[in-house]
Amino acid sequence: MSISLTNAEQYLQGSNLIELNDICCSTSAQIDFSSGTLTFSIQSGRLSGSVFTAGSRSRNISVTINVQAGTWASGAQTGTITPVQQTQLNTLMTNARNSMGHLA
Repeated sequence: MSISLTNAEQYLQGSNLIELNDICCSTSAQIDFSSGTLTFSIQSGRLSGSVFTAGSRSRNISVTINVQAGTWASGAQTGTITPVQQTQLNTLMTNARNSMGHLA
């Protein structure tokens, strides 16, 4: 799933546009069952058909959600998730863990 940026990132060299990033997309996700955290990496780039290509100059934003505590952090920014979101993420993690148990 991608998100269209309201203001595209433009990278100029002089007056020449060398990169335009108008979409953000989660490029990776990590689940740590021991600590109860989900970490997502989000990058900006371009979408061609259904293929996302991260921009070579785009920022890589990392967001970590502590599902047990109901908190999130991204760099110096922090916050809380709603109880409904916390329940949904707990269910997602439990289902993922249980599904992986069948692979062993």
